[in-house]
Amino acid sequence: MSTPAETVSQFGRFIEDGACFEAHAPPARRWMNVHHNDYGMEPQDRELYSLVSQYGDGPTQFRAADGTTVCLVNFESSVIYVRDDDSCEAFSPSGCPLPVPVQDLRVRYRAESTEIASRAFGLAVTQRIFVPRREPVQIWTITLENQTDQPRRLSIFAAVRFDLDGGCTIEVDPVPGDYLFEVTMSDSRGLTEVSDTVAVTVLQRWATGGEIS
Repeated sequence: MSTPAETVSQFGRFIEDGACFEAHAPPARRWMNVHHNDYGMEPQDRELYSLVSQYGDGPTQFRAADGTTVCLVNFESSVIYVRDDDSCEAFSPSGCPLPVPVQDLRVRYRAESTEIASRAFGLAVTQRIFVPRREPVQIWTITLENQTDQPRRLSIFAAVRFDLDGGCTIEVDPVPGDYLFEVTMSDSRGLTEVSDTVAVTVLQRWATGGEIS
């Protein structure tokens, strides 16, 4: 009979003095990490919390000051695509949902972030997902490394499907400066040298009523 430590070691190991679990084998089910902003300190505080799986997806929920809670994004509803614009080869860091295998897949679960790293088509990619302490937003950072000796023309696409199926919603009074979804990134970044690295950021800013500072 295997011990809990032996069972865990089938999927990964603890690193960084135990502060991070690095998974290197896919478990039978989703392993979820929880990220949320600080809330409850002021009456007007709004909470955003996300469950993030090894695929980079998972429900993101918002809770208003009066306790009203609504799911904004659900499972299988958010993804990053990386494409080589010359060969048209494309993949996702986690290997899903595109049926394109990736190599050296590692998922690092930390208290403050979830990080997905892999390689495909001569590119190393790392996707980091976290919720900052002071904002009701979820942020993705994407880092690409060209591991070939050829220049590359690349595109990065972020896709999100909002959970707008007629369920519970929050009244929103739009004002200048409100955002529903904001992407701060370039559609295409050229990597021109061996081991040249570029990083972009995807910022999900949810409209939750009132002005978002």
